[in-house]
Amino acid sequence: AREILSNPQTRIEFDIKTYGKSYIQKNTIQKKREPEKKESYIQKKTIQNTSVPEKEEINVVYIIILTVMIIGFIIYSSFPERPTSAPQTSAPQTSEPKWYANGNLHKGSVAQWKRATYANKLATAADWTMTRPLIKKIVMQNNNIDTYTLKIFASNLIRCVDKAAAGEGYESMKIAEIGAVCMILMKW
Repeated sequence: AREILSNPQTRIEFDIKTYGKSYIQKNTIQKKREPEKKESYIQKKTIQNTSVPEKEEINVVYIIILTVMIIGFIIYSSFPERPTSAPQTSAPQTSEPKWYANGNLHKGSVAQWKRATYANKLATAADWTMTRPLIKKIVMQNNNIDTYTLKIFASNLIRCVDKAAAGEGYESMKIAEIGAVCMILMKW
């Protein structure tokens, strides 16, 4: 059918058989009067044919889009989950202890304090800090013990205790006594 319609000679024969001679004469007269229309029609067809991508090009585009989506999904799923709600009022139970847990220097000596890790000192200082009513009130206003505020107070207490215990000859002294004196000096 394409070959018949694309060849001008076979097209005329087809039109005569299909529509008759009077149709051909009428169309021939119109074509002579409006040659611009034929050219514009051919130009429109050419533009339409060139603007439509081939089937292979469409498949390549779909493959590229699908690949980008898969890579994006893989990257997105590799990031840790972000909380979508307000912070919890109590810390979730995990197997890893919190920074303020498991301090064991409460009854220790200055020598034990000097050998202890910073994490152990921080947990012990957090316990001592929470014994002070003013600090406990400030920390509890946030409804969460695992706040940065408590850590700041505990860090300041560690600095004071470290300075006080820095000298020689105090190794047998109780570290809790030095912690209490530091809190009094800092007016807690």
